Amino acid sequence: MPRIISEKNGFTLFAENKLPFGDNLPLLCDSMDLLKKLKSKKIVDIFKLYIEHPSNYLYGPYNIPENKLFKHGSGPIFFVLESEVCVGFYASSLNSSVLVWQENLPLVFGLLEKKFAHLLNSGCLVSCQDLRFGDYQCANVLGRRIDQLTIYKTSEPRNNNYRNERGLLVTLDDKTDFLISKGLQENCDFSLMSDEKIRNSLNGYLTAIEV
Repeated sequence: MPRIISEKNGFTLFAENKLPFGDNLPLLCDSMDLLKKLKSKKIVDIFKLYIEHPSNYLYGPYNIPENKLFKHGSGPIFFVLESEVCVGFYASSLNSSVLVWQENLPLVFGLLEKKFAHLLNSGCLVSCQDLRFGDYQCANVLGRRIDQLTIYKTSEPRNNNYRNERGLLVTLDDKTDFLISKGLQENCDFSLMSDEKIRNSLNGYLTAIEV
């Protein structure tokens, strides 16, 4: 059975229950045990599963600059860590939250293509180290260890039917940090390491939860 999130004004809101990679994929706060396993581990690589071929995002209707594709282009992201650990992150529009799950290694496009069949449209799997469609800022964190993880929840009155687990702040062992977010930052839907600031409308409605 799908997980019920909330019931209000005669409407029942369910968690995602028809996903290509399994029912009831957990959100951030459901995944504390998994997230705790990531702490102190070294980041080996970061991949994006582009829903469309990256070159498609350069033109309308997306018009995303090439140097922002990896951070802003549509599709799940995967962090490969030492000790053969891999976690995936993606956006849940239904919950207005970030999804997280453990993915099997090695990452093979053909297998991911089957899991995400309802999402993909001539997509591809790209490492952050790719010279054209990767990202140098993401590549710069490779070899760093994850020191702290902080979940950001929002409590806007107009969105109180959602889980609103909208961001994960990752702090590294050199005290730099970056954000994985769903609708938390200006001009972004699902993004990784975006330079955009947190939306002004969320001032006073943001709660930090340490993992």
